[in-house]
Formats: sequence, structure tokens, C-alpha cells
Amino acid sequence: MRKPLQYWSSRLILGLVILVAGGVGAFSLLIFRQSPPGLFRIIEVIICVIGFQVAYRAITPLVRSLKEDSQLRGAWGANEHQAFARKTIPQQVFALLIAVAEADGRSSTEERAMVRHILLQRFADPVSAEELGSWEAERVATDDIAALAHRVARGMSSSESATLFTWACLVAFVDDNFAPSEHLALQQVARGLGIAPEIAHMLFAFTRAQHLRQRGNAQEPRPRPRAQSQSDQQQQQRQQPATPTDREHALTTLGLPLTASKQDIRRRHRELVRRFHPDAQTSLGPIAQQEATERFRAIQRAYEMLAP
Repeated sequence: MRKPLQYWSSRLILGLVILVAGGVGAFSLLIFRQSPPGLFRIIEVIICVIGFQVAYRAITPLVRSLKEDSQLRGAWGANEHQAFARKTIPQQVFALLIAVAEADGRSSTEERAMVRHILLQRFADPVSAEELGSWEAERVATDDIAALAHRVARGMSSSESATLFTWACLVAFVDDNFAPSEHLALQQVARGLGIAPEIAHMLFAFTRAQHLRQRGNAQEPRPRPRAQSQSDQQQQQRQQPATPTDREHALTTLGLPLTASKQDIRRRHRELVRRFHPDAQTSLGPIAQQEATERFRAIQRAYEMLAP
């Protein structure tokens, strides 16, 4: 779960307090005063090591949070930054999706419609069209999409961060005009959400396939093609790209290369189950939980196909 700045500050302070207390023997004097001198010293060392680990593990996320807060303050100004922190989760998600839609310049009609659809359909507490109109007028423009994504995802689970990333992908895909600037914007979103590149690639491929299926189902049936000669059919088959095998598709679903070993597959499956379990969806509404469940089932199917 993405923790707030106050959480990591408290962890750092707690670790330093434990480290200092262990160094002066405070815990040992209070709890282990009857212990032999040798054991007394070992206990002090163990307490110091625990305090150091707690403090050390808090430093990196604390520095990252401070840096991204500073970037947002610099891009928006202190007043706008504080105002954004007070916004509801749907408002913050709206700001992130609009930033993705406008990554290639002005957002298209399809992209704005997708953003509205996501906000109107995804959240347990209904969002009205009037609210969306006011949010559009009040939104803060920023080029630092990674810092914006980091701010939106605070307090959300890894599964919810993954859902946010798939929503951003849907916005980028919807007008079938996927530009390099939108690809860069999605990379920034993944970085801000704390999603590793290989996991982001997996989510990207999964959402892309989902979008293409929905797009194909929405199209009207095409007329039956005319009969082709055998030579025409052979030439057409040569021109068509080779379809991926079941193994390749399963590896792509897990975000693994074709050279992945059985150990790599098991390790990635454990990681994805831990990170993307649908029960961790608590902030984004029932439809988001359904999407997470579908994603989780795809991961399970891929693993079952690859499992020895």
C-alpha cells in the first residue's frame, strides 16, 4: 500500500528511537536486567539492528515522497497543492486521467468521453455530470504526470494502483491514435504509481487486448469476402503476422520474457497474487473490483497453463 508522508516520517523517527534506546541499553535495563552480561550485550545489538532496519527502510520512500511533494509544489504552487490534497479520490483520479488524455496536446472527444465514463461508472458513491463539469473548470494543469500519479495513489493498495494504470491505458487507447507522447505519459503514470516496468508492460498488454476485444465486438459484421484462389490465400497468410502461441500469450500475461524459467514463473505468480488480489480493492468501487477479479483470473489461467 502506498503510504503517506506522515507514515514514513513516523517510521523513521521510531527506528531512530529504537536505535538510540538500544545503544544506551534502555530496553535491556527495563526488561532484561537479570540477564547475564554476555546475553545482555547480544540483546542490545539485536535491538540496535532492528531500529536501524526500521529507520533505513523508511528513508528511501520518505525521500521519494518529499521529492515528489516538492515537484508538485513547484509545478502548481503551495495553495494549489494543498487544495489538491483536500480533493476526493474521484476528483484526483479525474485529474490524472485528464493529464493522460492531454499528453499529446488537446484531448479528443473520445478521450474525454472515456474519462467521464470511468468517473460516472466506477465509483460506489455516484459522481454526477454537474460535478464533472466543475472539476474540468477547476483542474490543475501539470506536466509532471509521475508526481501527480504518486499523489493520487497515496493510501491505495498495489491492486488499486494497477487499476488506476489500466484506466489510464483505456483513456490513451480509446481514440485508436496512440501517440509516442501518450506512451511516455503511461510510463510516467506507472513510475508515479510505483509499478515496475515489467508489470506495467503486463498491464498495458492486458488492457490493450481487452480494448481490442471490446472494439471488435462493437463493430458491425463485415460482408463475407469473395472466394480466393489457393495462391491468393498463401500470399495473404505470408503477409499476416504470426499469431502468438498459448505459451507466449501466458508469459505476456505474467509480464515475463520468452526465456523465463519455471522458477521465474513461480516467483512472478507469487508476486502478482500478492500485489493484485481483488480483495485489496477498497477505494475504487465495485466495478474496479470486478476488473481486478478479471485480471486476477487471467493471471491464474496463465500460471496454470505454464505450471509444470
